[in-house]
Amino acid sequence: MNIKGYHLGSGEPVICVAVTETSTDAIIEKIKFLTEFGAQAIEWRVDYFDGQQEVAAVCEILEAVSTYVKQTIFLTTYRTRAEGGQGDLDTEAYEALIVAMAENGVADFVDVELDSSADAQALFARVHEAGGKVIASHHDFEKTPATVDMISMMSDMYELGADVAKLAVMPQSFSDVVAVLDATVVVHQSYPNQPKITISMGKLGAITRLLGESVGSCLTFGTVGRASAPGQMEYKNVARALDSIHVCLSEE
Repeated sequence: MNIKGYHLGSGEPVICVAVTETSTDAIIEKIKFLTEFGAQAIEWRVDYFDGQQEVAAVCEILEAVSTYVKQTIFLTTYRTRAEGGQGDLDTEAYEALIVAMAENGVADFVDVELDSSADAQALFARVHEAGGKVIASHHDFEKTPATVDMISMMSDMYELGADVAKLAVMPQSFSDVVAVLDATVVVHQSYPNQPKITISMGKLGAITRLLGESVGSCLTFGTVGRASAPGQMEYKNVARALDSIHVCLSEE
């Protein structure tokens, strides 16, 4: 999948920076700064926004940053508290916001939590009808599911119509970290042309944020300022590590 000159699905993973500012001015200024910084991708975490209850206020910010993100992959995410975020919208309001962000057209991808809708397939279809692309996601900040369950979950995301499948889970042992890598490889073999994002969170799983090119995960996160999830590393350190791994993998 080619987006703004980046190919998602092979080669070096794209590095994404999350924006977690709370006010309109701070959000716009941070996104502008990150594009000037050279971030490859930006995720706006709408659940941190003070005005998240007002769809119009969200869309006004999207319009305000549209000129800044023309060359930068741009994701919009409303992460619910059930999956580690700050969002408290009920299901109806959540779905309305998701569709509105897709209709707005500024975001390249809209994150949609697999379990936050009674009918994920219908919500994915509504996003597509609005002209958007879906990152279907599932986050577990307590544990790592069994490998077979992670494979099944990501496969279901694709079968329900997701453009990208994202899974982020918390390891309790290094075996859990290996399980995430194993699941990613299996899903990548089954769906080689569909982008996927997999993360084992926390310090224990930090290595998974660097091994995407080896196992098939197309995007990782780096920090420029505060982190939005446990285990994220500073952007420039991630970039150096990914470049080194890419050179090694490219050598004959």
